[in-house]
Amino acid sequence: MRVRVAAIIIKDNKILLVRHCKDESSYWLLPGGGVEVGEVISDSLKRELKEELNIIIETFELLFVVESISKNNKHIIQPTFLVKNFNVDNIRLGEDIRVCGFNFFSINQLKNLTIYPDINGELMSILNVGKKAIEKRYILKQWKN
Repeated sequence: MRVRVAAIIIKDNKILLVRHCKDESSYWLLPGGGVEVGEVISDSLKRELKEELNIIIETFELLFVVESISKNNKHIIQPTFLVKNFNVDNIRLGEDIRVCGFNFFSINQLKNLTIYPDINGELMSILNVGKKAIEKRYILKQWKN
């Protein structure tokens, strides 16, 4: 089982996603990453955003937790945080070679993206209505293969 923290960062009514390239495929994720042994998730979130995109965050709140299990038993728990104060003026890719890009996406652009876990609907609702759109704090999603 892997615990991966994720950040929802909204600027100009668009959500920031990072592109992961693996083998010959690519997909989009919320920025974030794995929690290290002995590390609290708030520290993981700050560290991962700094390492991945040079983003420094100050305040954030837990919106929901996504659990996803693949057919071959890859199991991910993803606490997902709404970041309130952040600095993206110097945003740039870090040294993780799997992260091959980033972009801010509008509601219409989110519809057809491959996002892991499959939370396109939740992200579109957040852009449309705000954080009150999240009715469930725990979301179980089937793994896309």
